[in-house]
Amino acid sequence: MIRVVIIVMLLLISGCVSSEKISISPYGSDTEIKRRMLIYTPVGKTSIFVKNFIEKDLFYKEITSPPYEVSTGVRVRDIDDSQIVTIVGEHSIKLLLDTYRDPKWLFLFKVDVYVRWAFNENDELIDIYVHKYNRPS
Repeated sequence: MIRVVIIVMLLLISGCVSSEKISISPYGSDTEIKRRMLIYTPVGKTSIFVKNFIEKDLFYKEITSPPYEVSTGVRVRDIDDSQIVTIVGEHSIKLLLDTYRDPKWLFLFKVDVYVRWAFNENDELIDIYVHKYNRPS
């Protein structure tokens, strides 16, 4: 009898562990973070799908409710970081994924890692952008 109880408890515990939130490392490159996000929120999904993923499945830094911000399209600079800005999408969802101290700068700066999902006029995901911002601690 005790053996059965122990087995049932282990099964319950293992079930709880498998339902943990998805954690995506903020230390990866922008490309790696985007690749991981696209696995869970593929192109073509709606903003409601992405919001549900954020609220129910994703581990993130933000403590406000809701944890994301909805705004106009994503502002993207050209590759050479010039002043030319392109707006991608009709609307977007922005999330502070995480913050970490940057060892490159002797841990004097924090890096905020933001993810933005861009949607077209039909509310379909068209792209994901990752931005990292350095700021003094």
